[in-house]
Amino acid sequence: MATETLRPNALGDYENIDVEIPAGEAHWTLVDEATADGDTTLIYTDSTTELRDTYNLEDTAILSDATISSVTVYFCIRSGQDTYNMQGRPLLRLGTNETLGTLVTRST
Repeated sequence: MATETLRPNALGDYENIDVEIPAGEAHWTLVDEATADGDTTLIYTDSTTELRDTYNLEDTAILSDATISSVTVYFCIRSGQDTYNMQGRPLLRLGTNETLGTLVTRST
């Protein structure tokens, strides 16, 4: 069974998270690293309303006639301040179909 990792390579359908570090950078370029780089590149919000960012992914090298039996989405959330409980959830969008993953809370 073939396994591969696809990383963001372009903006997806949403770019609603309102702060990026460094400022002015495309969000997908701030979340495409193989190993999380802490506070060097990141996106964040102080909003209590759910905001969405989605990213296009690299093309798969798996043959087009192959069956993809599972997809795993990895993401990282963290809080730089001990007083906040941060939440996030993965969103997989294939065409117009969206699947929300489990809500994850990063507590103090």
